[in-house]
Amino acid sequence: MEKYLKDLKSEIDRSEILPILIDYQEKFGFLNYDFISALSERANLPAGNIYGIASFYPQFNFSPKAKYNIKLCSGISCHLKNIKELKAEIFKHTKLNSNGFSSDGKYSFEFVNCLGACAQGPVMKINDKHYINLTKMDIIKIFHELE
Repeated sequence: MEKYLKDLKSEIDRSEILPILIDYQEKFGFLNYDFISALSERANLPAGNIYGIASFYPQFNFSPKAKYNIKLCSGISCHLKNIKELKAEIFKHTKLNSNGFSSDGKYSFEFVNCLGACAQGPVMKINDKHYINLTKMDIIKIFHELE
């Protein structure tokens, strides 16, 4: 992280925040508090504002992720289509603990506010692949193929 920060300008314009967050996550896998804090100083913005920007977009991670990072939409459209049942099925097939991680490091899970496909919900994203109109049978098939 220190080398990355050294390569940044000493003063950063607000319009540069999002591209920097994207670049940092591509290089390090997730956005951590220390980086957000250092970036806030250079951009002359509170760290909470930068976190607010990043947390708006579901592609940002704030902790290390497993080989397969599962994001399940919890937006209203998906919620109304019984995502609790799908979540239970995901946890069953991946053996996730209550913190959303499998003991073998293969899977991590999180609910996100929106994956941008409300009309096609329920929606799940695993790494960069989206799955739409999910059913319990789809969950079984998807995780069988990942094994």
